[in-house]
Order: sequence, then C-alpha cells, then structure tokens
Amino acid sequence: MLRRACVVAILCSLVAVGSASAATAPHAQARALLAKCLTGLRTLPIVKITSKRVAKPRAVKARHVNDDCGIPLLMERLALPHPHDQALQDALQAALALNVAVDDYVQYVLGVTLGRQNRAQFRRAKREVFSAKRHARVALRELR
Repeated sequence: MLRRACVVAILCSLVAVGSASAATAPHAQARALLAKCLTGLRTLPIVKITSKRVAKPRAVKARHVNDDCGIPLLMERLALPHPHDQALQDALQAALALNVAVDDYVQYVLGVTLGRQNRAQFRRAKREVFSAKRHARVALRELR
C-alpha cells in the first residue's frame, strides 16, 4: 500500500512539473514575440511627416516594423490552447492592438508618399501606438 502511494505521488509530481513547463513555454514565446515588436517600434519614431522625400525611407522602415508586429496569428496559436491563461489572452490583445496601430501608421506614411496629408489619420495612429505600447508592456509584465 505504501509503495502504491509513493508511485502515485511520483506520477502526480511528474504531471505537475510537465504542465508547469508546458505553460511556461507559451509564455516565453509570447514574451519574445511582443519584445520583438516593441523593439521594432522603438526604432520607428511616430512623428508627423511633411515631405515625400522623408516619407519614402520612413515607409520602408514602417513596413519592416509592421512585419515585426504582424504577430496576432502566432499569438493566437499560443493563446487558444490555454483559454484560462489570462496572461496569454492579454498578450493576444496587445499583439492585435500593436498590429492595428502600426498598420495605421504605415497607411499614414504611404498616404504622405502619395501626396496626401491626413492629420486625423496621423493623430489616430499616434494615439493607437501609444495605447498599444502601454498594453504590451503590461502584458509583458504578466507573462513573467
């Protein structure tokens, strides 16, 4: 009887260790994805652009950052198997917000390269980027 209890205790501890490491892996992947996007955003100043000459290289840089922040599908693959993990759900929401914010700024910059100055679009993009960055920082803290 004691032997059976020891075997059950060992098996239970192995299952607990396995589930803990299984939950840690998606957190580490989600943290890496969000960090990569935030690093790209740090290299792209969200400023108003007035000339086409400045807008063209900025558009190229903005597209690269947009590629770095195109992570919602990857984040969704991490979060869907863990619907009760609030940190992963928040990371998914942050990834979506970052993607939308950067995409809005890319659209603004591309509009400037075509000669359109849309101040409302710029203000909205700037506000969304600020909010998305804040949301991503909170999600990164929760993923630790």
